Amino acid sequence: MAKKTVSQDTSMSAVETTVQSLAVQAHPFESWIQKSSLQSEVEFTQADAVLGSIKALIAQAEEKRTGFVKPLNGVVKAINADFKKVTAPLEKLEEHIKHRLMSPYIYEKQAAAMKAAEKIAKKEEKKGNEQFANDVRAAAAEETGIPADVTITTREQWKGRVTNLAQLLQTIAASPALQAQLNGALVEVLEKTLSQLARVSKCKEAAPAGSEFYTELVIGKGI
Repeated sequence: MAKKTVSQDTSMSAVETTVQSLAVQAHPFESWIQKSSLQSEVEFTQADAVLGSIKALIAQAEEKRTGFVKPLNGVVKAINADFKKVTAPLEKLEEHIKHRLMSPYIYEKQAAAMKAAEKIAKKEEKKGNEQFANDVRAAAAEETGIPADVTITTREQWKGRVTNLAQLLQTIAASPALQAQLNGALVEVLEKTLSQLARVSKCKEAAPAGSEFYTELVIGKGI
């Protein structure tokens, strides 16, 4: 015959009832210590018994607390594990993206620090201070994480950024060559932004001149 498992009531009302019961049992100890001066032999004898009872009540309270908390801990652990299945890959992706974004900038700063250290080291070598020069290189290598025997090279990398959007758009409109070069990328960026505006407004008439807001039927799986 299978053993029947009785689950404990972990509702707040059950918790409050248990706490109130323990508080009632603890009240006589509080009254006793207020009335007792702990100066007579009788009171010392009573104190031993009271201490034993207090210890037993504390153990009982801890047992009751564990009985309420243990099932909830299992639920919390399961919930955390389920959410971790989603957040753990996202956290790895976040770190990967941050690393990819920051790596060129960080390495550029490290390389600049190494070149500055090498400049100092070479000056010291010319003065005959070879040990000091080596110490400078070693310290820079430890600080930047770039080995001292690695040759650091730098190069200029040209980039572009928008400083005046209205003026840039006028320039593009007046230049077929620029339109041919930027058309695909520019349209893609603009349409992403326009789609965001369309989702917010949900109104075809709200589309800026030269663009349109429209709807498409999206088929999804119902739950």
